[in-house]
Amino acid sequence: MVRVREAQPEEMARVEGFYREADYSGGVNPSDRLVIAEADNTLLGSCRLCDEEGVLVLRGMRVKQEAQRQGIGTAMLRSAEKIMAGRACYCIPYRHLSSFYAHVGFKEIAPHQAPEFLRHRLKQYRQTLRLDVIIMWRDHGSLAAAPESGAR
Repeated sequence: MVRVREAQPEEMARVEGFYREADYSGGVNPSDRLVIAEADNTLLGSCRLCDEEGVLVLRGMRVKQEAQRQGIGTAMLRSAEKIMAGRACYCIPYRHLSSFYAHVGFKEIAPHQAPEFLRHRLKQYRQTLRLDVIIMWRDHGSLAAAPESGAR
């Protein structure tokens, strides 16, 4: 049985190990809030909610390959949604996952509508790493219009 929950601070090293195995290089910061999925004391997935430059950013959504397409990512996203409550949030997912993130209210926005540091990250992901990614934004709970140009 898979259990999805917010990780405790003392589990940070465990999550860092999971991310290394998943080839995720974004790291983990002590201020991050981590949502994990586990079964039989084995991590199957994790995602981070990071406060970066005054905005909330969903990062590092990873599910072990053998556990994908079983609803684990959706369960983690629903759990992360509870942490996001009351705050707008950004993410930079692969383009083909836009409908997955839309399940909890994320909408694609134009890069110029995102904070500068996220525009820079998007450019780096696209140009340096050659990733097909987009910027998405989720209002603090309603389905409001996308942020204005350069919004924080």
